[in-house]
This record gives sequence, C-alpha cells and structure tokens, in this order.
Amino acid sequence: MKYSCNFSCQGILFIAYIIFSASANTQIAPVRIEQRETKISQRGEQVKTYTLANDKLNLSISTLGASITSLYAPDINGEYSDVVLGFQDHEKEAQSSSSPYFGCIVGRVANRIADGKFTLDGKEYVLARNNGPNHLHGGEDGFDKRVWSVSRLLPDGILLELHSPDGDQGYPGALDVTAEYRLVNDAVELRMRARAPDPAAGGAPTPVNLAQHSYFNL
Repeated sequence: MKYSCNFSCQGILFIAYIIFSASANTQIAPVRIEQRETKISQRGEQVKTYTLANDKLNLSISTLGASITSLYAPDINGEYSDVVLGFQDHEKEAQSSSSPYFGCIVGRVANRIADGKFTLDGKEYVLARNNGPNHLHGGEDGFDKRVWSVSRLLPDGILLELHSPDGDQGYPGALDVTAEYRLVNDAVELRMRARAPDPAAGGAPTPVNLAQHSYFNL
C-alpha cells in the first residue's frame, strides 16, 4: 500500500494518492467497466453502481459517497472473496445518521473537530455538530451522504466529482472535489483532488482533509 497526503486551504489542492496492491506486475491487464445497476437512495435520489474488473480484481463503486461497495480479490489459494466491509443495501443504509462510513469518501474534513468550530484568518466558524458537541467526518450531510456525478469513464477506471457550495456544513468557500478510481493489474489506485475556485466564483480559504473510509478484511 502506498499513501501520501497534503493539506492546504486555497488554490489547487492535491489531496491524496493511494494504491492498494498485492504484488508487482509489469503487464497491463485490460479493464472492463459496466454500469451494473441504478437504485434509489434513502433520500429518493438516483444512485448508480459501476463495476471495474480485470483478470485479477473486481471493484464496485457507488456514486453515493463515491464509495467502494465491494472488492473481490484472490487469496493465496486463488479463491476470490470480498475484502471490504459493506452494507447489504448501500443505498438504503449509507445515509443513516448512525452509518459507520463503510467504503465512502469523507470530507470536507475527516475525523473530529472539537466543539464543532475552528478559527481561520482570525474568524471563527461554527460547523454542523453530529457527534455530540463535535463535528465528525464533514458533518451530518458530509460528502459520504452525497450522490457524486460521474465526470467520465476512463479506459481503466472512473472519475467522480462533487461540488460543495460556500457555507456547506458551516465551512467557508466553495470547493470542487474529484475522486478517480483505477484498476492497474492487481492494484486499486485512488486519486482525490480538491480545488477552491477563484473568489469571484465563491472560493475562499478553507480546511480540507479528505479520507477514503474503507474497512479491509485481509
């Protein structure tokens, strides 16, 4: 596994680059991409699931929370099983206030912000509180609860995008976020990026700390 992360408040932000891989392989396996199903979320929104598969891995991505809902990989005996935790019905359960954040992307800020507030450039901002007095994983309507748009299908993956408006869950400034999932042989690659637009378009300094919240059973 390879992981890198940066933090910034304004401009173009390269947030994270993550690789989950079982072994090295120099030959590129072709990837099959299929829109598997469309369901209705707890809020009545249309949610799509895409499957990315090659001869080594089978990965399912939901547009709800840009979530990994399953990842089938072989064990040392070549037997395939799902190695991530998930819901029986992701679309019906992921938007619950008690959701354990299976497989989703959380933001704007992952983890807790004490007392649901922070100070930036001398100004205090009060956030949505969803963990007692604290703000957790972007608030009660964080990125994990949103239906992301499919920006485009790639030869070996999918690019999803989400717009977070100024004032979203109490955060200052608008933010545009993308999540790019790719299958490269026996590796799943994820690139998360966030861009704060120009001030004329609603941009402003803002904290960002995205996270991919999968639970792995390895």
